[in-house]
Amino acid sequence: MRVTIVHNPGSGEQVLSADDLIAAVRAEGHDVQYASTTDPQAVSRLLGQPGDLVAIVGGDGTMRNIGTRLIGSRVPVTLIPSGTANNIGRTLGISGTAQELISRWGDGRIVPFDTGVVRGANRPCPLLEGMGFGPVAVAIAALSQLTPAEASAAWTEAELRRDLKVMREVLADYPVHDCHVRLDGRDLSGEYILVATMNVRSVGPNVELAPDADVSDGLFDLVLAGDADRAAFRDYLTARLEGGRPRLSLPVHRGRRVELSWKGSRVHIDDEVWPDERDASCGHAWSRDGRVEMEILINPGALQVLVPAPSTDEPSGPTDA
Repeated sequence: MRVTIVHNPGSGEQVLSADDLIAAVRAEGHDVQYASTTDPQAVSRLLGQPGDLVAIVGGDGTMRNIGTRLIGSRVPVTLIPSGTANNIGRTLGISGTAQELISRWGDGRIVPFDTGVVRGANRPCPLLEGMGFGPVAVAIAALSQLTPAEASAAWTEAELRRDLKVMREVLADYPVHDCHVRLDGRDLSGEYILVATMNVRSVGPNVELAPDADVSDGLFDLVLAGDADRAAFRDYLTARLEGGRPRLSLPVHRGRRVELSWKGSRVHIDDEVWPDERDASCGHAWSRDGRVEMEILINPGALQVLVPAPSTDEPSGPTDA
C-alpha cells in the first residue's frame, strides 16, 4: 500500500518525529511519502497523487484542512490523533499510540464519513464537526485571540480546563435568541441559548453536545437548547472541570437539511468563527437587517475513513457514549 503522511508537527504533544513516522509505516511493509503542514506546496503536490491512503497526523484542525480537500475522493484517510481534543478521532473510536494505530491499519475497516455544506452570507463552507451559535461559538472566538506563545502550548490538559471555564462563564449570562429553525421542512423555531448542527459527538474542548451522533447515518444531530437547559449545561461543564465524565442530555432532532435565521450572533463552523475582522474589512455582508440566515446540507459518505482495528481491550468501531 502506498501511504501519504500529512503531519502537523505543531499539533498537541508529538510522540514521533517525521523520521520515526516514516520508519513505522515502512516497518509495516508500506511505501510512504511525507509532507509537513509547514510546507503547504509539498502537501498540495502529494495530495495530487495521494496513493492508497492519506494518514493525517494532527488534531481536528489538521483533519479539516486535509480532509475537506479529499471530499468526494475514493482515497481513504486515516487519523493519527496528536492533540488533546481530537473530537473526530474520539467519535470514530480511533485511539492509541502512533505505532499501535499504524500496526492495526491492515485489519481496519473503511467507514463512510458524512460531511456538510454551510451556506450563508459569506461563502459555502465545508463542515466536518459541527456548527452553531451560543456559548460554544463565543468561547471559541475568545480563545482564538491567543498569542503565538499561548497557541503553541494549546490543548494541554491545563488549556482544556481553561477552555471549559471560559465556556461556563459565557454560559452564565448568554442571552436567549429568537431563532427561526426548519429541519427537513419541519418548523422548530423558538428561543434558544444554543443551536448546534452536529456531525460528530463533540466540539471544542470535548463538549459532547450530541453523544449519540453517528458520522455514517446521513443525518445531522440538531441540538436546540433553551433557557430551561442552561442549568443542565452548566452542571455538565462543572462536572467536567471536577474530573467527571458526565452525559449531557439536551434536546436533539435528526435530519438532512437545516435552515436557520436569527438576530445578531457569531457562529462557529468547526473551529472557525464567523464573522471575523477580515469580513468587516472586505465589506462582506454578514447579516440582513441584523438577521443571520444559514442553510446546512448533509453530504452523505463524502469521505472514506480507515478506522484501525481496535486493540484487544477496546470496543470495535465508533465509541459509544
